[in-house]
Amino acid sequence: MKTPEFFAIALAAAVAARKLFFEGDLDSAGDVADDKVLKSVVVELGDGQKLPARYGPHPPRGALPTDFFWSSHWEIPADYPTGSLGYKVIVTMMDDTTQTWEPFKRAPSQLTVIAGEPEMKN
Repeated sequence: MKTPEFFAIALAAAVAARKLFFEGDLDSAGDVADDKVLKSVVVELGDGQKLPARYGPHPPRGALPTDFFWSSHWEIPADYPTGSLGYKVIVTMMDDTTQTWEPFKRAPSQLTVIAGEPEMKN
């Protein structure tokens, strides 16, 4: 298996770094871009897979939440090709209009799939 939590961590970092759909971000009406403002958030991978995101507390289990934001999880299959992986984030508003965000096309801007087992730390 390749780093199963890589995508979730990388996507959260990319979203937070660009201040997209993160708690505190406001839509054009001045509302927080949460699940009351956005109908859905979907991450579409370069291979066509679509991963729906959920809006919720983080950390999600056991501890008091420190943040609320959109996130998705994808476990990378062991036989998935390594290298750059393109993606885009598609947001559907409550009125069914959509907005799409994509990183730059250059490899350093994309997610990178690497071989190996993740090192799990407590």
